[in-house]
Amino acid sequence: MKNKQKGTTTLEMIFIVGFLLLITIGLCFKPFACTRNEHAKEILEIDGYTNIEFTGYSWFACGERDSFHTGFKALKNGKIVEGTVCEGLIFKNATIRYK
Repeated sequence: MKNKQKGTTTLEMIFIVGFLLLITIGLCFKPFACTRNEHAKEILEIDGYTNIEFTGYSWFACGERDSFHTGFKALKNGKIVEGTVCEGLIFKNATIRYK
């Protein structure tokens, strides 16, 4: 009976470690999934930007309630502008923040 109990404990430990590993991997890949290029392009074009180039996830550019941090480089009024389009998941509009 001791071996059976030890086997169950080992199996439980494997599941716990696997679950924690999946959570860690998920958190590590979050930044790569949290950009919305198409929606950010719409926002930037409405505001008069052209030649929009997306630079990926911007780590510390947005607030804590923003789910999407889409970095960009674009032209506005003949000048190169760099920044981030910050967006919430639900009930929050987009904000353009500049570097």
